Amino acid sequence: MCEDFFAPNANLLLKSQLPPFPVSCAPPVGGTWFKWRNTFCPMADPATGLVAADMGTERDWMGFLYGVNTGPGAATMDDIHMIYRFACSAPEPGQPPAAVPGFCRNATAAWNEVRNRGILEQAGFVQGINLRFSADPIARKRARDLGDAFGVSENLQ
Repeated sequence: MCEDFFAPNANLLLKSQLPPFPVSCAPPVGGTWFKWRNTFCPMADPATGLVAADMGTERDWMGFLYGVNTGPGAATMDDIHMIYRFACSAPEPGQPPAAVPGFCRNATAAWNEVRNRGILEQAGFVQGINLRFSADPIARKRARDLGDAFGVSENLQ
């Protein structure tokens, strides 16, 4: 079943469709990624108190991971896996990271970590990027910039 809906932020008429629905991970040829969250999601949810920077969409994350893993200076799949592992076992600020990060178990992840009294409650992808690429500032900057480009970071532009 499809239904029309109007996306006022983008001045577009779109269709909602039940899954499965094929979607490309790649940005359009000659174009830029869409940033679904930044374009269509409300900037704040009064019911939960979340703001857009706390949220993400599968499409934006899919594009981000595709972007990180393709093109000049692409991260390997091992890099992406280690970013996630570092995110799940990030040390408290000011403490050194583990030489070999632990595995993620029942962890949720977002762009930035959430700690409550020093306890890691939500893994932060950006912290994983910083730890994985601590010795490679170019790779670190590329991955962080792609977070902005694909609409998964805290940047709402």
